[in-house]
Amino acid sequence: MLCEIADAAPVSGLESYFTTYSGRGFDRVAMEGPPDRFTAGDLYACALLSAEIEPHTGADLLDREAKRCTGLLQAIPSVVSIRDDQSADALASDGAAAELYGLLRSMKSIGPTRASKLLAVKRPGLVPIRDSFVEEALDARKVSEWWAPMVAAWSTPALGPAVDSLRARAGSAVPPYVTDLRLLDVSVWLSIESTHPLAGASDTEDSSDHAVPLSDTEVPL
Repeated sequence: MLCEIADAAPVSGLESYFTTYSGRGFDRVAMEGPPDRFTAGDLYACALLSAEIEPHTGADLLDREAKRCTGLLQAIPSVVSIRDDQSADALASDGAAAELYGLLRSMKSIGPTRASKLLAVKRPGLVPIRDSFVEEALDARKVSEWWAPMVAAWSTPALGPAVDSLRARAGSAVPPYVTDLRLLDVSVWLSIESTHPLAGASDTEDSSDHAVPLSDTEVPL
């Protein structure tokens, strides 16, 4: 289904997302932030995807757990993307990324969605965001080992070229710093959202509304 979504994604939808949706700021924060340290910008990036981090938890990430998180981030390769052969090792269940995911999940109010978004803002080309829309696209709602099916999907011969073709069709509608993984994620979100319209932002952990359109009174970032 992921290939079909990439093939069918309309350029108009991507252009709208990257000009009028709050989620577009996530990718800029990911590009500009330090790769091996959580910052207040990363907490803001999650809020842009409707996954606000509870204040006390955010403070712990920036203070009490900062050294431990930095050590694990330094052990996660920053130049490996999910398209690379090394992605399976980088996202292995006994690796640093999995350990950091477990640490995040152990913190108050951080469930699978928020944990994945915190990791994705640090490794936007490697770590896939998990929410109910992407689960639906992968038919993986009950899969506990989330990264394995995504790595498998990207290892198929068709998905990479389909995303390459989508980026070529989109042209300047998609900023160059948006990774292939995020481009597919946005396309999946737009595709599923079009058949499951939501009333607005949600702060629930399993929210799929990770890119809220700006209202007429909001100023684009």
